[in-house]
Amino acid sequence: MTNIQFDINRLLGKIQSVNDERVTYTQLADAIGKKRYTVQSMAANESFQDLLAMLAAMIDFANAKGYPATIDDVLSVTNEPEPPKSDNWLTTIHQSNDS
Repeated sequence: MTNIQFDINRLLGKIQSVNDERVTYTQLADAIGKKRYTVQSMAANESFQDLLAMLAAMIDFANAKGYPATIDDVLSVTNEPEPPKSDNWLTTIHQSNDS
């Protein structure tokens, strides 16, 4: 049976090892636009358990069918370009309609 958990602390540790600076849940939360307790809850694997269990079940299903699935088979990560930053969303929409 597959078990999937968030590993936020490992991510923070890797960031810290790169820049030699302590990184906190608060800094991460601010950077992603969430509350600190949301990040802390994820780090403690207290939230999104239904989603994680469903992903694990998909991997188990594929394994039972003979395909050695991993998390990479059910998740895709891409780097998308940043949307234009504007304080006035109406200006941004108007500019895109003029193109």
